[in-house]
Parts: sequence; structure tokens; C-alpha cells
Amino acid sequence: KMSVELFRDRSDQQALKTIILNHDSQASYYSDQNGKVIVDYIASFENLRDEFISFCYKVNVKAPTLEHGNKSSHNSSLHEIYNQELIDLVADKDKEVIKLMSYQYE
Repeated sequence: KMSVELFRDRSDQQALKTIILNHDSQASYYSDQNGKVIVDYIASFENLRDEFISFCYKVNVKAPTLEHGNKSSHNSSLHEIYNQELIDLVADKDKEVIKLMSYQYE
């Protein structure tokens, strides 16, 4: 319901700006208030399948097949959705994550 309300009568850019401004940085999920990483490993979403299989192997669990549910019918690239203002907001808010994971916007 929240997602429907968030995107109702708004452009993608307006909705994304609201999300960026009103949610914590990704770093808040794996670091303490001083910015120190407090987890043993940070998996990358870009390699989710391989990361999941590796995790299952490490904990001695047979890895089930990951299904791609709720796949978007949107075939837009980030370049089409993110304008410069959104890029700058994300770059500022998640600079620690971008540096840690060596992310680049191309």
C-alpha cells in the first residue's frame, strides 16, 4: 500500500527523491554509529545468486534455486530514471557504500 501511495500522481524522479531523502543510508544496516563495519561480510546484490550459493556452502546448507519473483516490466536503464539531482543525492547519502563496494555510475 505504501508503494502505491508513494508513486501515485508522481513521476519516477519525485518518488525516488522521496525514498532517498526519507530512508537511512545503506551503511546503517552494516555499520555502527561511528561508521565501523560490524558484520563479517557484505554481499553484493549484483551477484546475488552467486553470493547466496556461497553463503549456503559456508553454512553447509544445500542452496535452493532462487526465483525472480515480481519482476518489473520496466526495461528502463538507470540513465533514463535517475536525473543529475537524484545521482547527487545518492552519491552524498551513500558515499560510504559507494566507496566500500567500488561502485561507479556509468
